[in-house]
Amino acid sequence: MESTLLALGAVRSMEGKLLALGAMQTMECTLLALGAVRIMEGTILALGAVRTMEGTLLALGAVRTIEGSLLALGAVRIMEGTLLALGAGPTMEGTLLELGALRTMEGSLQALGAVRTMEGTLLALGAVRTMEGTLLALGAVRTMEGTLLALGAVRTMKSSLLAP
Repeated sequence: MESTLLALGAVRSMEGKLLALGAMQTMECTLLALGAVRIMEGTILALGAVRTMEGTLLALGAVRTIEGSLLALGAVRIMEGTLLALGAGPTMEGTLLELGALRTMEGSLQALGAVRTMEGTLLALGAVRTMEGTLLALGAVRTMEGTLLALGAVRTMKSSLLAP
């Protein structure tokens, strides 16, 4: 699946909404599997310049999150309130899950932090800041194989959905 391009604008979530992936594309072996992303609130997830509604979950790599949870990289709160520390991110409370082979409810790898993607590339999601109730800015996303996955400045909005 090397050099595979993400299907742009044709990805459907469970609620039948379109996941607008903007200009997302993979580079040399890096695979950001957003095709199987499911969101619980039926909100449009627009990656590339991601704007989500308050309480919406950002799911990367077929990650299913529980409604109302905050999937943020660096201090992630998902699935029954368990906090996952991605990369070197500290946890606020609860348990610290090692990422290396972190599995989600659907048995998929969560491509966050230092998690291996399908082609063995590591996704290092740099310094990510989380905010209560909102999603975060990914900033400079770097992979370990020297590729740059530019997710741009991921921004969130509290009440409006925006699909490119």
